[in-house]
Amino acid sequence: MLMLIGVCLGLVPMVAAQTLTVHTSQGSGWILLDLQDLNGQLRQAGYPVISESAQLYGGSTFFPQPEANWQWGLTGLFWNAQGGQSVALNASFLGGLFDWTVRSLSLGRISAGLGAGFNMAQLSVRKGVVFSFEDVLHPSQGQFTQIQRWGVWGTPYLQYELYVLESDFFVRVWGGMILTPWVSNWSQVATLFEGVDFAGPPSNLGGPFGMAELSFGF
Repeated sequence: MLMLIGVCLGLVPMVAAQTLTVHTSQGSGWILLDLQDLNGQLRQAGYPVISESAQLYGGSTFFPQPEANWQWGLTGLFWNAQGGQSVALNASFLGGLFDWTVRSLSLGRISAGLGAGFNMAQLSVRKGVVFSFEDVLHPSQGQFTQIQRWGVWGTPYLQYELYVLESDFFVRVWGGMILTPWVSNWSQVATLFEGVDFAGPPSNLGGPFGMAELSFGF
């Protein structure tokens, strides 16, 4: 999923650069998660809890409109949170952005916007390590389970752009709140057998976030 996000963000500037002004950026930041419902069940089952502070990676591609205060774009975000060496939870967000300039500055601008799209989450749990084929036939000695679910996401955000070389190179700092209002049930990943959907935590895959990105204009 992360590779798909990178390919999409990389191809858009190549296709659109001949007819549109394009700003593309990449960077990282942090997101604060609320995983109390998931961590409570992990703790009861004897697993380590997952950190509720995760590093956020991603990038954005914007298409500024000439002589207009607004612009639209695409973004891809990814975070991964772990509990020791036996539990991992990650989420990917892919969608669109609409951005409005609140105030123009001599060396940049302040803007507000909205983002929305689709997300995918995966939860991986490992109990022990498989050392032999006998362990494969006895899952309790080396069980590895991976489940996934799809949903939608949205975010209101604020951002500040600081121009370093006019509009060709600048620093973009932005942050807001990622909301995941509708999420499907979980299902097992990569199974050749009939899939079964089931409910489970966490109830929320988003939270407050902040990111810093280096941006280039074309």
